[in-house]
Amino acid sequence: MKKLMLIAFVIGMSACAPQQHQSTAWTMSWACYTNYCCTHVGNGNACSGNGSFSSESDCVVWETAFLNSAAANHAGSVSSCTGN
Repeated sequence: MKKLMLIAFVIGMSACAPQQHQSTAWTMSWACYTNYCCTHVGNGNACSGNGSFSSESDCVVWETAFLNSAAANHAGSVSSCTGN
C-alpha cells in the first residue's frame, strides 16, 4: 500500500511540474555603428535588422558569425536569441 501511495504521489508531482516551452521560432536583432559594418553586413541598405530562425542553434550560429566578423568587430552588436 505504501508503494502504491508513493507511486501516486510521484505521478501527481510530475503532472504539476512546469513544462519546458518548445519554441518554434527564434529571433534576434543586430545593429552596426560604422559605414564599413553597414556596407558589409547590411549590404549597404541597412545598419540594423532582425533575424528569424527555426532553431536556437541556427540563431546562435548567425550571432557568432556576426560577432566574429571583421565588419562587426568593435562596430556592431546583436541581441541574444529569444524563443517565441
